[in-house]
Amino acid sequence: MGAKVEYREVYKRDYIPLHPTSLMTLWKQHGVDSLVVTSSGQLSHLISQFNSQDTAWLSSLRLFVPSQRILEDAQAIGFKNITNTGSASNDDLLAALLPA
Repeated sequence: MGAKVEYREVYKRDYIPLHPTSLMTLWKQHGVDSLVVTSSGQLSHLISQFNSQDTAWLSSLRLFVPSQRILEDAQAIGFKNITNTGSASNDDLLAALLPA
């Protein structure tokens, strides 16, 4: 008796293209003041979609991240107001977002 083992790729992350001009206008009109980013890849993709002026505005927002590593990545980009939620679970993210 034996086993046949095959390797299969079961996860692939595809980033959704953003429409930065529309998003920026919408976010500013609705008073967006916080962002939740749950991976360094997601953070890099987000920043890559905007010009430097919009990136400066984004980095002025409050940012919620699930780990110290992502917090440090965000600081390197220029974010100053960052909250480490300790995990990316829905419960932990929601607890960090709700007022105390």
